[in-house]
Amino acid sequence: MQDKNTDNPPCILRNTLDFQFQIAWQMLDLHLTGLQDEEFFWRPASKGLHVYRESGIWRAEWPESEEYDIGPPSISWLTWHITYWWTMVLNHSFGNGSMTRNDIHSAGSIQEARERINDLRLRWERETAALTDDAFLST
Repeated sequence: MQDKNTDNPPCILRNTLDFQFQIAWQMLDLHLTGLQDEEFFWRPASKGLHVYRESGIWRAEWPESEEYDIGPPSISWLTWHITYWWTMVLNHSFGNGSMTRNDIHSAGSIQEARERINDLRLRWERETAALTDDAFLST
């Protein structure tokens, strides 16, 4: 007798999505573990995407284009971009879809970035686990 879960297409898709998510999470965790603020704010080149503090709020630079000549991003900008992407996905998938990039501020430290990213991870897991099969399969 086969396991009911392996015969259920939504279950197979959930398991695949969860597996891919866990692999991506492990890779991100591997790269963020042990980072210090000095590395977090280090600029790998004089030209490239970074974060800046404006009126006490950390903001990320936004490129006018995605050309290679914009230079390499800093780790602080990359963690902001991960936070931005996940926040937007959650807001547009499970919220009211009203957020914009200006609503998502950069973290002021690597510890804060890790905490934000982990909170987003937990929210993603909670929201996707609560979906019915029909909702999971819907657009």
